[in-house]
Amino acid sequence: MILDAEEYLKRLILLKCEIDSISLKDFRVISEKIFIQDQNYLSENTIKKFFGITDDKATFSSFVYNSLSLFVGFESYEEYEKHFQIISSKDER
Repeated sequence: MILDAEEYLKRLILLKCEIDSISLKDFRVISEKIFIQDQNYLSENTIKKFFGITDDKATFSSFVYNSLSLFVGFESYEEYEKHFQIISSKDER
């Protein structure tokens, strides 16, 4: 099963936070962990939107994508996307 880049990033965030099954309280935990690690503030609502919990069809700024990518170990979302393309092409083989 091939995921898109956002879905894979969501999985990496959950792995980093050691969350198996996400619940509403976890969005605060994710927000706090991002801030503690990188001093980037993403609100609980932004994270809920990213995970598709709200009905909002949000578009996200580069700050959001970069913050989430940095949190899971990449220098930027651009670096994350390069990594994702490599692993995606390996899965297609």
